[in-house]
Amino acid sequence: MPPTSEAGAARRPVWSPLSFVAGLASGAAGQAVGHPLDTLKVHAQAASSERLALRSLWRGAAVPVATTGGIQSLALGIFENTRRVLWPHASPTPLVYLAAAGSTCGVCVSLVTCPLQRIKVLQQLTGASVAPVARAVIADGTLFRALPTAVLWESTRGSFFVLHALCKRPLQPAADGTGAEPALPLWARILAAGTANVLNLAVLYPLNTIWNVQQSELPRGLEHGNGTQSMAQSEFADARGRGILATARALLEEGGVRRFYRGYAYTLLRAFPVAGVIMSCFEVMLPALERSQARLEGKA
Repeated sequence: MPPTSEAGAARRPVWSPLSFVAGLASGAAGQAVGHPLDTLKVHAQAASSERLALRSLWRGAAVPVATTGGIQSLALGIFENTRRVLWPHASPTPLVYLAAAGSTCGVCVSLVTCPLQRIKVLQQLTGASVAPVARAVIADGTLFRALPTAVLWESTRGSFFVLHALCKRPLQPAADGTGAEPALPLWARILAAGTANVLNLAVLYPLNTIWNVQQSELPRGLEHGNGTQSMAQSEFADARGRGILATARALLEEGGVRRFYRGYAYTLLRAFPVAGVIMSCFEVMLPALERSQARLEGKA
């Protein structure tokens, strides 16, 4: 969360429209950094046997890069404003309120991320462009495939924000005697956010695998990138239709616990820089934007 320099009981503005602006830029930057590794992760999770060329790593990048800024704008904006409503003070927000604000923003954005993730996953697996994939899933009635899983997955933003706050505590510089809390240096912000994301995924990654496998079912009229159905398509079609537990059982029977962690290495490589970029950008940009707004209002 943005650093503050006010005394513990001081209050801050509850509504922060600029948090949506900061989230927009932060999300786009993070997605641009992490998309190639995300493509490798999706192929591993869906058990695709296709050999990917370097340019194929950017399949489906246009929509995520264009939309992730909007998604993070919505998510971080909702998080920041919910947090301020729950704790409208300049002192550090209690962890329970961070968890509540993070889960709230996750549930809200799941209604957006579910259909976008469905299209992105199919693009990454098939190499098709946005328009034919979108037409196929809409015609097939599967645009919101695995929505309950999406809600559960996105709600884990709550645990990320708790871990993020805990990771920042040992990195906080000592007080300088002025009564103000020193701001974290940029390297510490990146380290805290990246570490929190890695720790969060270490526990919750199987849920992401279930979601991607559920969403990897090809709609009618759309072929896999190599012209065939992937292994996941034939083995898990019925399980996907039955929901989270059925898909989890199918994955467990296929490869045990290790099956849930396919693509995990790519995710860890992606998790640290993406979270580091998004959260450090957000934490630096939001206070700067609010200070600029305050100066403009003071001159008006």
